[in-house]
Amino acid sequence: METNRGESLKRLVVVSNRLPFNVVESRGGFELQETVGGLSSGMSDYLGRLRDTSIKKIEYIWVGWPGISVNDESKREGLIKMLSKFNSYPVFISEREMNNFYHGFCNSVLWPLFHYFPSYVVYNRDYWLHYKRVNETFSDRILEILKPGDIVWVHDYHLMLVPGLLRKKVRDLSIGFFLHI
Repeated sequence: METNRGESLKRLVVVSNRLPFNVVESRGGFELQETVGGLSSGMSDYLGRLRDTSIKKIEYIWVGWPGISVNDESKREGLIKMLSKFNSYPVFISEREMNNFYHGFCNSVLWPLFHYFPSYVVYNRDYWLHYKRVNETFSDRILEILKPGDIVWVHDYHLMLVPGLLRKKVRDLSIGFFLHI
């Protein structure tokens, strides 16, 4: 990718559990609802400034779960096309996977541990297996869209395995990880 002056255009690949908006089904199609607070609010200002005022032009894309499980392949393709207009790339996760990954391992194991409440931990082997699988799914999705020179910035405890999974596949990839707690 080059600018009109022949400079390389860098891409920042922001990876988080969720996209910066929720996707909802509506009248046979999809609508986007902006999320309030959290990572998307903090990042939107930064990403806007990065795009508009950076000396070196940097494009960004966002990889995350769209907030909805989509099983139909043609609907997935339509959603991918729709979200690409917003520099967003969905990671499709089934309801069962999301329940065991997010509500299970993330919220019942990691959150209590990171907040010094080990007595609240509910360990279930399926939670861990789904956590690993969802992290692998995210890693696979990132690898599908990765370009040479990309910088990958992974956010929070939901995706702690992703940097290592990416490093195994792409040795010279620039990877950042930010733990928000």
